[in-house]
Amino acid sequence: KTGNLTMEQVKKIVEMKKDSLLGAGNKNMAKEIVGTCVSMGVTVEGKEPKEVLKEINEGKHDEV
Repeated sequence: KTGNLTMEQVKKIVEMKKDSLLGAGNKNMAKEIVGTCVSMGVTVEGKEPKEVLKEINEGKHDEV
């Protein structure tokens, strides 16, 4: 793995990249960022990004 992001960092990236992301709403934009982490080999909160995507879908990270 090449690095790790916290959900707070994901939230900050969403705010910075808002104009160039395709997702509708912060939750979908966060999923876009976490999806990119899959390709880059970056973990999120120390977990595999696919696991975090599942958690986002289940509503565990609605603060994003």
